[in-house]
Amino acid sequence: MSAKLLIIALDGADGRLLDVMSRSGAMSNLASLRSKGAFRFLDNRAEMSDDSIWASFQFGAPLADHGRYHFLVPLGSGRAGMAVKYEDGRQTFWHRLSAQGLSVCVIDVPKCPVPVALNGIQLADWSVHGHYFKAPQSYPPDLAGQVVAELGTQECKWCDYHQPLLDDEKVGGIVSDLLASIEAKRRVACEQLSHAAWDMAIIGFKEAHCAGHGLWQFADRQHAEFDAARLSRLGDPVGRVYRALDAAIGDLLAASGSGTEVLVFSNCFMEPNGSIHHLRKQLCDRLDQVLSRRHQLPANHPQRLCALLEANDNQLALRLSRQDPALFASLLRETTVLLTGLLDAGTGRPVFDRIERPSTQRQGKARGRLPDIVAWCKPNVTPQAVVSQHVGRIEAPVQRMRPGNHSMGGAVFATGPKVSALSGRLVNVSDFADVARDFFFAAPDRPTAP
Repeated sequence: MSAKLLIIALDGADGRLLDVMSRSGAMSNLASLRSKGAFRFLDNRAEMSDDSIWASFQFGAPLADHGRYHFLVPLGSGRAGMAVKYEDGRQTFWHRLSAQGLSVCVIDVPKCPVPVALNGIQLADWSVHGHYFKAPQSYPPDLAGQVVAELGTQECKWCDYHQPLLDDEKVGGIVSDLLASIEAKRRVACEQLSHAAWDMAIIGFKEAHCAGHGLWQFADRQHAEFDAARLSRLGDPVGRVYRALDAAIGDLLAASGSGTEVLVFSNCFMEPNGSIHHLRKQLCDRLDQVLSRRHQLPANHPQRLCALLEANDNQLALRLSRQDPALFASLLRETTVLLTGLLDAGTGRPVFDRIERPSTQRQGKARGRLPDIVAWCKPNVTPQAVVSQHVGRIEAPVQRMRPGNHSMGGAVFATGPKVSALSGRLVNVSDFADVARDFFFAAPDRPTAP
């Protein structure tokens, strides 16, 4: 059997490391795809998290149009709830293609809504990073149960925000578990690719994501915990996971048939983690106090000027008061200045790498759902205390954070005459939907490259 278009998603794989390992031949199947087709980096700087990235991919829309900046967002009640609740009835691009008569096979695209009926199959939330549901979901409904009965739940175990130091035995155990997880996904995917002639198949692998969060100190020489001697002793843990993913890619290519055109992509870069997660509530409260004094609000004023939103552990996300447009504009400026001046009390260096204003800087129908301020922490910076002239000093005990975190980027490998030409349009993850549509339905005069 075969697929006409095969898309393989390497969730959390560092696009720069894929570039290096494919150029060196350490990932031989990616090297072969690259030599026969096209390679490019993705620009996902408009995204805020892996949740926003995967929503942009599956819906074919930018963040400010779909509004999922994190898996927890303020719902109508004012409390935080699953962002997927905003998305009832919103179609993924594979459902749109299915409605046009194409047969599709979708296995573990991360962070999907509950699968609904389509011309094909979808397995969701089985072997993924960051589960959205209590159990795997699928269409047809019995598919998930069959997969779990044969291969287990394949839960993600190593990506919590707080992670203890790992001894050599624990590192080896994590790598072994990730290799077993790759094998389980390879078995399921190859079986489905061999079972039917799909028009399009999309297969997602989580293991680079888990390795990036939990083992990045072994992959990045700029990491504060990098230890060359230990890396040599352990045999390159992250590289082993990437090479196993490459071997699985080779098997999927074989199972999909010789005429298949292929897109393999990563959705981000990875970097050393940095965080003020342990200080965020205190900092938000202090910012609210400073802003309230500046605008002469009484101490018992019921309306906060600055409220904390859920965000990834290398970010601070804030919602400012929007009751008065002039006040809101002032709060945006003042909060940006206050955060820019915040220093690590131990080193005297800035805490944040950059500060963005998504709700006002982005254009889209859902931009009002986005945070008003997002401050990205500098890599390798997790201070016990932060200080500035206007905010004062804020301090709390530091728990060791997971070693790696997302940086907005990515990479794509394209092989096949049609998809290689179309890949010139792949600038960010939201472009995959249009490329897949035009792969099957492009008008003869539609341009295929910029």
